[in-house]
Amino acid sequence: KIDQFSFITPTCREVPGVSARVTKQAAYGRASIRRAQDYSPYEAGNSSAACNSRRVPVWQVLYSPAPGYSGPDQFAYRKAFPDGKVLNVVVDVDVQ
Repeated sequence: KIDQFSFITPTCREVPGVSARVTKQAAYGRASIRRAQDYSPYEAGNSSAACNSRRVPVWQVLYSPAPGYSGPDQFAYRKAFPDGKVLNVVVDVDVQ
């Protein structure tokens, strides 16, 4: 698991409108994004941090290297939130 994020209210309800997608696939493995139920990743002080102790809907970014591969790899993904925030993320992976 490379990243996990959510957009929930302080009462732990999901806010609709989050989207995420791989924008550049890894050359020596597979990047994917899935929906799951897991503990929310909010930092202390965030109004939704009280939800961190319970499973809520989250987005997970995953990477799996090709069998037998070791070395550098890279992929990119985009996550967009209903408040208009959009993040384009490039991930450098060092497969051991």
